[in-house]
Amino acid sequence: MMSETPGRAVDQSGPDDPTGRLTLTVVVCAYTLDRWDDIVQSVQSLRDQQRLPDQIVLVTDHNEELLERAGRAFPDVEVIPSTERQGLSGARNTGIAAARGDVVAFLDDDAAAAPDWAGKILAGYRDPKVIGVGGWIEPQWEAGRPTWFPAEFDWVVGCTYTGLPQTPAPIRNMIGANMSLRREVFGAVGGFSHDLGRTGTLPLGCEETELCIRAGRHYQDGVILYLPDAVVRHHVGAARGTWRYFLDRCLKEGLSKAAVSRMTGPQLALASERAYLRSTIPRAVGRALRPGADRYPPSILPALVLGVVLTALGYLAGRSRQLLQPTADHDGAAAGDDPDAAVRPGRTAVGLLAPLVGAIGLWAWSLRHVDVSHLGGFGLPAQLPWSYWVSLVLLLLGFVGALRRRGRHPVWPAAYTVALLVVQRATSALVYHTLLYAWTWKHIDIIDRLLANGGHLNLSNQLGAMAPYDQWAGFFAANTALIRLLGLNTALSYAAWAPFASSLLLIAPLYLIFRCFSRDQRLVWTAVWVFFLGNWVGQDYFSPQAFGFFLYLGVLAVVFRKLARPSPPGLLSALDAGYPLGVQPAQPLDRRSRRLWILLLVPIMVTIAAAHQLTPVMLAVGLAAICLTRRYRNLWLAAIACAIPALWDFTSALDFFKLQLPSMEQTFGNLLANSQAGAGTTPTGPGPVTVSYLDRGLSGVVGLLAVVGLLRHPPLRRAGLPLLLLGVSPIPMAVANNYGGEMIFRVFMFALPGLSFFAAAALQPSPPNGRTTSWGRQVTFAPVQRLRTAALGVGVLGALMAAFYPSYYGKDAVNYFPPGEIQLVDRLYAIAPPGSQIIAATPNFPDAYRNYDKYTLWWLSDNDLAGTDELLADPAGFLTGQKQTGWIHQQNPRAYSYVIFTRAQFADVAMDGLLPAGSIQRIERSLDGSSRFKVILQNADGIVYQVLPPDDGTSAGSAP
Repeated sequence: MMSETPGRAVDQSGPDDPTGRLTLTVVVCAYTLDRWDDIVQSVQSLRDQQRLPDQIVLVTDHNEELLERAGRAFPDVEVIPSTERQGLSGARNTGIAAARGDVVAFLDDDAAAAPDWAGKILAGYRDPKVIGVGGWIEPQWEAGRPTWFPAEFDWVVGCTYTGLPQTPAPIRNMIGANMSLRREVFGAVGGFSHDLGRTGTLPLGCEETELCIRAGRHYQDGVILYLPDAVVRHHVGAARGTWRYFLDRCLKEGLSKAAVSRMTGPQLALASERAYLRSTIPRAVGRALRPGADRYPPSILPALVLGVVLTALGYLAGRSRQLLQPTADHDGAAAGDDPDAAVRPGRTAVGLLAPLVGAIGLWAWSLRHVDVSHLGGFGLPAQLPWSYWVSLVLLLLGFVGALRRRGRHPVWPAAYTVALLVVQRATSALVYHTLLYAWTWKHIDIIDRLLANGGHLNLSNQLGAMAPYDQWAGFFAANTALIRLLGLNTALSYAAWAPFASSLLLIAPLYLIFRCFSRDQRLVWTAVWVFFLGNWVGQDYFSPQAFGFFLYLGVLAVVFRKLARPSPPGLLSALDAGYPLGVQPAQPLDRRSRRLWILLLVPIMVTIAAAHQLTPVMLAVGLAAICLTRRYRNLWLAAIACAIPALWDFTSALDFFKLQLPSMEQTFGNLLANSQAGAGTTPTGPGPVTVSYLDRGLSGVVGLLAVVGLLRHPPLRRAGLPLLLLGVSPIPMAVANNYGGEMIFRVFMFALPGLSFFAAAALQPSPPNGRTTSWGRQVTFAPVQRLRTAALGVGVLGALMAAFYPSYYGKDAVNYFPPGEIQLVDRLYAIAPPGSQIIAATPNFPDAYRNYDKYTLWWLSDNDLAGTDELLADPAGFLTGQKQTGWIHQQNPRAYSYVIFTRAQFADVAMDGLLPAGSIQRIERSLDGSSRFKVILQNADGIVYQVLPPDDGTSAGSAP
């Protein structure tokens, strides 16, 4: 890859042109007769230059037949054999040795230079500070550019990629197909490294990067200049436009970057790649998701994701050869004392990389075979092919294998964790063609309203049930600002990726928290996996809860890592029993530093309080609970955490609390009622009932494992007390309120980080009886015990994984909205004028709350039991009424009124018991038989009725 290095200006102006005194040598390296036609075109393009090169050198790489044929075909070209090791680097070094020009340029044997290329290259050397010049490389696709191939990855085929500057600019390194350097540079820093670069068709590289970094170090004021006007056209064969080549090249690029990192250090080797990942790739994803004519085709998304993942994996595999060497532990004992640590690094890398790459490849292949058009009672899991489940098995086996041996670098379990989230959470964003969850659409509608009215927040209670979204509007206001910053029209373009993105963000705070209580990477990463396999509650979608939960864990990570006091006396001796568990010794901060960290946490806690109702309360309860421990006792922080949400609730949200206070008083202390699911969430049918048992069973298993972990590892009862308190502190909230029937689920979610740590401890081996080592020294376990531990980990994590999928995806028949349903709703709102009444069985349809401040919304499932019986006895009469007693008369007799039923509403009623079975069908039959209702819109996914006025013309406007 070629990368921009901003900051140094290059003078390309001046009355004189000193480049006229410079001579140019062009080196072309070739290795096979299979490219003969390309070689001929490359050499001919140099013969046709407006400013002819002073010397053309064609180097043949250990191919006698090619040498003889080229010598006969190009009498005006110096054709010489490579005198160094086989490979591109050796051939280029041979060409450098034969060069006589002041500037040595390199052109690939399958690239043809534009007629003005040589002149442009030499013009770049007007400034004496310029030590190298590179140019634009345009791909010439033999079989046409694949629709899935993103321009951001054109470096895969050795061409200029999107993200490079469009005007002359300094860069870190050049791409080999179009590069040049002053000949004196090679004399000062040497030639291309033999440890990098291609050998035949093996797609390695980065030898140009390493050479340019060496040159930049030697010439502190030197500039490598990129000139987009210096163009060569690079032939891209059909084989390079395949998925196989793309994936292989990405992996090899990562390996090559790892080799460069070992030679030059990661800071220089990856400086430009960090900018590429921060800006170029996110912009590409945004353009693929953005609606409009200038968008990228969505088909490039898999290549963007897989390209980044495989390049990262290749880098990790390459670095592991250096990082995974056995090291001495804290007591000076070599890790090699543990039989598990005696592993050849190369074999380790291959053994861990193979299941990871295989899992990602199978997952990507599986997505092409998922049909979501007929989801049943078990949701998406019933539609996933066998290859998807095999990919999960590979991930699980590879992850457990990555944890079996000591001395192994934590990048491997981290890589497997990221891959787990890709397979687990990114699947829905790729297989569904529309946005999931009615709640997500509701949040989109709130943001759209803010965008429409200039971001104005209505903090009154005029909008009834929607008031909380205005009074806790931090999440929505932040997304409104983000949309404007990105130049988007709506959050729809990125909301589908929220489950994956929000879960990915949680890895860092979870890891930091768990590392405060154990130095054992096996325990820490197993706890992270237990968290993600147990987090079935589904609050990771585009929501204030997901946003607040990330900040919640971030605050806890800071508290545990930065605000800890010295360890209590006797704590370390209590752990001195062969356990790799325990609190890390840390230098306690002085009082001033502690106050500074508390001040830094205050804005975060204010953000949480402004974004969500429940999260700041859970944070206050958790911080108060850990104050019971001496090590994390901080009464000031707990008091601030309690004061911030209280202040917000009694100012901005005071009107809401006045309305909610009576119901909160009624439910306070009623644990049985508060622990029940809310109204309308009673599963019906074999699929939903089974799913409900599985998700509750999954919660119970995690809790049971946590108990086992405490019993198996007595030191955890003291060392992990803060996490234990964090795990149990949310439980009293179930006594206080039912939170719309969701409190029991939220309690589990907030308790899950603490429970996960102890559940992971249940899967770790106990030290052998009588074995005692100093604190932090891991004991050696017998092979049978290691095998038994690995089998236990595979079995338990596999069971959690099997239960997670139906628990998390089992209600997708309710949560998925096919395109036809969305089109139906769009047409309804295009017809219904502001002030209309929208009636539906449930709010479970897309855009149910579009412009919710301009419409009256009525959901039939909101009726009490008596109202439901009256509705089903005579649906048409109940809606219109006789003698102006119907609901429509009572609300607004002159308004237009519409009734909409959709596929997702049918599923919602059928699976959640929101209305008696067959209710919507009964209502439809009644409306079809009434002269007051007319079908105005209908397709395979829904139907819309308009309420017609009665004969006396006193009710319901006529059709607009």
